[in-house]
Amino acid sequence: MAVIHIDGTTVEVDGADNLLQACLSLGIDVPYFCYHPALGSVGSCRQCAVKQYQNKEDLEAGKGKLVMSCMVAPGDDMYISVTDDEAKAFRASMVELLMTNHPHDCPTCEEGGHCHLQDMTYMSGHNTRRYRFTKRTHHNQELGPFIAHEMNRCIACYRCVRFYKDYAGGEDLGVFSSNNRVYFGREKDGQFESEFSGNLTEVCPTGVFTDKTHSERYNRKWDMQYAPSICHGCSAGCNISPGERYGELRRIENRYNGEVNRYFLCDRGRFGYGYVNRADRPTQALERINDKHVKINIDYALDETIKRLQDKKIVGIGSPRASLETNFALKNLVGFDNFSTGLNHQQQSLVNKCIEVLSTEGIYNPSMTDIESHDAVLVLGEDITQTSSRVALSVRQAAKNKGLKMAAAAKTQAWLAEPVKRIAQDALSPVYVIDVTQTKLDDISKASVVATPEDITRLGFKVADEIASLADDLTQIDDPAEQQSQASADTDVTGNNNSEGSDNSDGMQALAKQIAYDLIQADKPLVIAGTSLASNAMIEAAAQITQVLTNKRAAIKNTEQQHIDAHNAKVKAAEQQAQTAQPEEDKELAAKPAKPETGTDKQEQEDVNREPADTLELKEANTNYSAQAGIYLTVPDANSIGVCLLGGQSVEELLATDFDVVVVAENQLSDAIAASKLTQL
Repeated sequence: MAVIHIDGTTVEVDGADNLLQACLSLGIDVPYFCYHPALGSVGSCRQCAVKQYQNKEDLEAGKGKLVMSCMVAPGDDMYISVTDDEAKAFRASMVELLMTNHPHDCPTCEEGGHCHLQDMTYMSGHNTRRYRFTKRTHHNQELGPFIAHEMNRCIACYRCVRFYKDYAGGEDLGVFSSNNRVYFGREKDGQFESEFSGNLTEVCPTGVFTDKTHSERYNRKWDMQYAPSICHGCSAGCNISPGERYGELRRIENRYNGEVNRYFLCDRGRFGYGYVNRADRPTQALERINDKHVKINIDYALDETIKRLQDKKIVGIGSPRASLETNFALKNLVGFDNFSTGLNHQQQSLVNKCIEVLSTEGIYNPSMTDIESHDAVLVLGEDITQTSSRVALSVRQAAKNKGLKMAAAAKTQAWLAEPVKRIAQDALSPVYVIDVTQTKLDDISKASVVATPEDITRLGFKVADEIASLADDLTQIDDPAEQQSQASADTDVTGNNNSEGSDNSDGMQALAKQIAYDLIQADKPLVIAGTSLASNAMIEAAAQITQVLTNKRAAIKNTEQQHIDAHNAKVKAAEQQAQTAQPEEDKELAAKPAKPETGTDKQEQEDVNREPADTLELKEANTNYSAQAGIYLTVPDANSIGVCLLGGQSVEELLATDFDVVVVAENQLSDAIAASKLTQL
C-alpha cells in the first residue's frame, strides 16, 4: 500500500496498481482511452495527464510536471493534482486533437449513449470544434455478419490490436499506414478468424467496431432492459448481461466477474442467441391435432395436461442445458426413480467421472482467473479452443507468466505492457497440448502433439509415473533436454551412445520426462482435460497426474524446509559463537617457541589482519512454489455437472422401463439416443 496526496486529500492506495487505476478506484474522474485493466498501459492517448510534485514545498510553490497517470506507480508521500489548470488544459487539448477528424454522427452512431469517447469528451469539457478544414476519411471493410466497421471514428488508441493480437492471439487484424492515416483492419474484407473477435465491440472506446446483430434492429442502449445471467454456451459459466426489447433478445454483453470471465466473452456466448428469436420457436402451448401443431390457451393446456397425466405412470427426461430449477421440478413431478438426466449412458458416465475426480479430497479446481496465474499447463486430450474457448483465453495469459517473472526480476511493473513485452522477448511458460488434432493453442505451445486417444491416455499415465520417480529435492532433478543434449554430444565424440538408449529412443517416454520436469519445476502447475474424446481412462490419467504431482510437490517443499531449518540452525549457532567474548591474546600462537632461524616474527604474525569468514544469512522457504497442483475438467453443457449431481438414470435405462407418459424438459434428445429410437418414441 502507498499513501498519496491527491488535491489536498490524503488517501491509501494499492501500490501494485498504476496511478490511473488508483484514482479510478477512489471515484476520481480521470479521462483515459488507451488504458484497459486487462491489457495494461502504453501511454499512447496522452489523455490521463495529471500534475505531479516532488514534495509538499513544490506543491505550495506550484512547481510540478505533467505525467501520464497510467504510466506512473503511486509511491509513498506522492503529491499529485488532477484538477490543476495546466493538467485540465492539456487533457482538453488532447481531446480536441483527437476530435479533429471524428465525424459528427453521434445521433446515428450505434455506440451513442454508451460511448467511452462521448463520456470522456464531456468529462474533459470539450464542446466547441475549432478545426475548419477537410477531415481525413477512410474506407470501411466488410467484416462478416457480426461486426460492423467504421474507421472514420477511430482515435488510434490501439486497444483493438492489443487485445486481438497480444491478448487473444489473433493474427488477421493489424495496423496499417502511419501518423494521421493509421488504419486498423484486415488485409482484405472477410470475417474475423478469432473466436474472441466480438470483444472488439466492447474494447473499442468509440464506434469503430460495433455489434451488427444489435444495430440491425435500430436499438439504443437506453431502449434495452438488461438482466444478469449466465452463458449456457458451454460449461465455463461466463457472466453475461442479455438485453431485451419488445419481447426479443437483442444483445448479449459481458458482465464482469473477477473470478470467472472478467472482461471478455467468446463469440459463441456473445452471438449465439439467434435461435431465441426464431419465428418457428414455440412460445405458446401447442397441441398435435391431425398431425398438425395447433396453438392452444395456456389454461386449457394445463387442465388438459393434468387430466391426461392422472393415474398414469409418468417418467421425465431432464436436460443438461435446462436450469437446475427446471430439472428439479420435473424430478419432483415424476418421482426420483422415474427421472433421467437427459444424458445417455456414456455421457453420464463421463460426467460422473469428472464429478468423482473434482470431489476427491486434495483436488484443486481453479477458476478461470486463477488459471491465468499458473506457469505450466498440460492440456490432455481436449481442444479447449472449441469446447471451452474462454478457458483457452486464460491459458494464453498463463503462457505469459515467464515474461512477467522476467519483468519482475528487472523491477518492471506487470501493467507496463510494452516494457514487459520487450523484456520477455516472446519467452513463454511451458504449455503442452496433446490432442487428436492441431489446435489454435499451437502458437504458444512448447510441444503440440497429435496422437490417438489411446496414446494420449498412455502418455498421461507415463507422465504420472515419471513424476513419482523424481527425487524429493529440486536441486537433484535435472532437465531431460540438457541430459539428452549431453548424451548426443557424447555420442558425437566417442561414437558410442552412453545414455540410456531405451529411454532416448522412445519419443513418448522422452516427452513424458520433459512434461514431468516442467510441471515439477513450475510454481503453479495445471492439468486440463475433459469429456470430448469420450474416454474415462483419459480423465483418470489427468487426475492421477494431478494427485501424484501434488504429493511430490508436498514432499519437495518438506525437503526444502528441512534443508532451510538445518541451514538456519547453523547460522544461529555461528551468530551465538560470534557473540561469545573472544580472548584478546592468541594463546596457541603465544605458546609456540620463537625460531629466529626461520625468519618469522611472532609479533608480526599476531598483528596480521585476517579476512573474516563469509557472513551466513538466514534462508526462507519459496512461498511462490505451491504444493497444490490444479486440475480443470470441461464437460459438454452448462448444467452437465449440475443435473448429474441432482441424480437420475441415463436415457436408455429410463426408456427401458414401463411407462405410459414421458415428459421431456428442454431436450431434443438427438445427441442422446439414436434417431431410430427417437422416431419410435
